Amino acid sequence: MDYRLLRVGFVGLLGCGPTVGTANTNTDTDTLSTTGTDETGSVDTSSGGAVSCEGFANEVSSGAVNVEIRNVGDTPLLFNEPCFSDGYVSLTTSAGWSWPSGFCAQTCEAEFLEGCIVCDGCAIAAYNIVAPGDALTVSWSGLLYEQVDPPDECFGGQRCSESCAQARTAVDPVTVSVEAITQADCLAAEVEPASCDCADPDAPECSNYGSEWIEPTITAEVIWQPGTSGPIVLELAG
Repeated sequence: MDYRLLRVGFVGLLGCGPTVGTANTNTDTDTLSTTGTDETGSVDTSSGGAVSCEGFANEVSSGAVNVEIRNVGDTPLLFNEPCFSDGYVSLTTSAGWSWPSGFCAQTCEAEFLEGCIVCDGCAIAAYNIVAPGDALTVSWSGLLYEQVDPPDECFGGQRCSESCAQARTAVDPVTVSVEAITQADCLAAEVEPASCDCADPDAPECSNYGSEWIEPTITAEVIWQPGTSGPIVLELAG
């Protein structure tokens, strides 16, 4: 199958830690010691009690799953992925767990061990272009992210934000959705029309920068049951 993908680099990215859509799956609780913690991952508080941080460690994935996005129409589809976030794909559960976790996001475990990171923006638009009859495959780790609020003591005295993401293994039905624009949508808005097409239609990849953020006009959605074998397939047509 011919995959036509568009990639664009980060702009001004500073020390950006874990890659979006991935998680440090090391759940060895002995590694979760920060300043003031003991070998069990508990933190002694000023009141004389103890707070357990190990319950916020990343879970281990039961296996990666491919999300296969098929263009079954007769016009090219463009998928915007700013910051390489795979943001055109969304996986959510009724409990509010989701993937991707967001651009340059850390898990709680990473914050405990590494402290805060600094990010400084990225390209506005980076289109993955999929021709009619072709497909785009995204590898999902099998993990979702739950926003949780560990005790302040788990962060070694410096929180990065009000909450952090804990990587969790999917157990409930997952709603998988994808959004795109048509080539016509792109041509109507882009300053540089060449951004909307591959310079070489026969090339397996094309590398065009986008300049505009265009609201999605094409969507698709399926429900995936954890433990189901094979790829998750979504079909879209412009």
